[in-house]
Amino acid sequence: MTALFRTTLLLLLLFLLRSFSLPQRFSVTIILPAGTNLKNLSIRYDNGTRTVEVPAVFKNNKLLLSDTFVSRYATISIYYSERNEEQGWGGSYWVNSKPAVISFARSWDHPELVNARSLEAENNRFKAFVAGEIKEKDDYWEAHNTAILELNTPERQVFFKKLKAIEDKKLLFVKQNKASYYSFWLFRDQIVYIGKTVPYGYKGNTAADLRDLFNAIYPDSLKRSAEGREILTLLAAKEIRPGAMAAGFTTTDVQGRKISLSDYKGKYVLLNFWASWCAPCVAELPAIGKIYNSYRPDQLQVIGISSDKDSVAFANAVEKYKMNWINIRDKESINHAYAVYALPYLFLIDPSGKIIYERQEEEPQHIENLPLLQQKLKTLLPKQQNTHPGNLNNPK
Repeated sequence: MTALFRTTLLLLLLFLLRSFSLPQRFSVTIILPAGTNLKNLSIRYDNGTRTVEVPAVFKNNKLLLSDTFVSRYATISIYYSERNEEQGWGGSYWVNSKPAVISFARSWDHPELVNARSLEAENNRFKAFVAGEIKEKDDYWEAHNTAILELNTPERQVFFKKLKAIEDKKLLFVKQNKASYYSFWLFRDQIVYIGKTVPYGYKGNTAADLRDLFNAIYPDSLKRSAEGREILTLLAAKEIRPGAMAAGFTTTDVQGRKISLSDYKGKYVLLNFWASWCAPCVAELPAIGKIYNSYRPDQLQVIGISSDKDSVAFANAVEKYKMNWINIRDKESINHAYAVYALPYLFLIDPSGKIIYERQEEEPQHIENLPLLQQKLKTLLPKQQNTHPGNLNNPK
C-alpha cells in the first residue's frame, strides 16, 4: 500500500465520519427533591431523530436515563408544575457521551449540573427576540378573538399576518445566528418540527421555503449530518398533502398481522391518526364509523393509527366506538413519515396511492361530521352496505 493510497483512504474515512454521525450513548442521572409529585412531572429527550417521552419511574428520587443519540448533543427536557400549573420549573439541557447529572435536589430554580449544559440563556435570548411579535399577536387575539374565529373576516386575515410575522422573526433569528449550533438545533426543534396543523386557511412558510433557507445558511458538515438528513426528511413529510403520493409503510396491526399500505392499491384508503385521550379525535369517530359502514371492503379500507401508549385505554376506546377496521398502535415512524405531530389527522388516498384529501380542508365549525370527506366519497364511490367481516381487532 503506497503512502499516497493510505493518505487518500484516510481522507475518505475522515470525510465519511464527518458526513454521517455515528451513534453515541448518553447517560444522565436525574435527581428530584423529596416529595415531588410525579404526576406533575414531564421528562423527554431528543436524540437527533426523534423525541421520546420518559415514564417518571424514580427510585430514591433518582432516575438513570440512557440511550443512543446521533446529534451533537442529546437534549433532555424536564418540566415540573404545582398548584394546577400556576407555577412551573425546569428546562432543556444538552448532554453528550460523558456521564451527566441534573439535580434538582436543592432547588428547582438552580439545578446542579455535571457534564450537562442548560439552554436557559440561549432560549431566553430567542424568546426575547420574538417577544414583540408574539405580544402583538396575543393582544390582537384578546381584542378580536370572536371575529378571528369566524371564517373570511378581515380580523382573521390580520391575525394570520401576525402569525406570519412571528414565523418570519424566528427565521431571521436562525439566519442571524447561523454560525452557532444552537441556531441549527432551533431550526429543527422550533421551526421544522411542528407538523402541519395550522389554523384553517392560514398559509405560512412552505416546506420549500424552509428547505431553501436550510441549504443557503448551513455548512455542508451540518447538512450531511444525521440531524441535517432528519431535517430534510421532516420537510419532505410536510409536503405530503393532496396531490402528493402517500408515504408507504409496512408494520403490524394490533393483532400482529403484517400491514403494508401497498396491499391496498386499487381501493381507497382512509388513514386516521388519533388517540383515545384526544377529545377531537374521539368526537369524529362516529363520522368515521358511518363512512366505514357505508362502503364495501373492496371499495374503501380504514386504517386507524393510534398514538396511545396505554394499551388498555386504547382497547377500551376501540370497543366503545366500534372501531372494527384495521388498527395500529404506537408506531411513531408512521406519524413521522406524514409529519403528524398533532391530532387528529386524516388522509384519503385514492386507488393509485395519491392523497386526495386531508382533514385540514374541513371548515372548523362542521369538522366533527367531516362533511367534505363524506361528500368526496359520495361522488367517488357508489354507497353500498359494508360487508367487512366483523371486528378486525377481535377475529373469531
